[in-house]
Amino acid sequence: RLSGISEEVAVAAFRITQEAVTNMLRHAAANNLLVRLQRSPEGLLLHIADDGIGFLPAKNPGQQGQRGMAGMAERIALLSGTLKVYS
Repeated sequence: RLSGISEEVAVAAFRITQEAVTNMLRHAAANNLLVRLQRSPEGLLLHIADDGIGFLPAKNPGQQGQRGMAGMAERIALLSGTLKVYS
């Protein structure tokens, strides 16, 4: 557990990472994955990147079949966080 980080934030970071890794394994055809977890004055920064084929991020992922992305966005929104997706 990270000192000063709530259990709620730690669980969200774990679940988001879990979903991102699952998506990478299922869809990205990637060879490499980078997961970086960093504390900052604002809270926690979770950076996940791979060298896969990429995808077109949906503006409304839940409505456009990207349920995993929608779940990540919901978890982050519940914690007043920000999700940025680059592909």
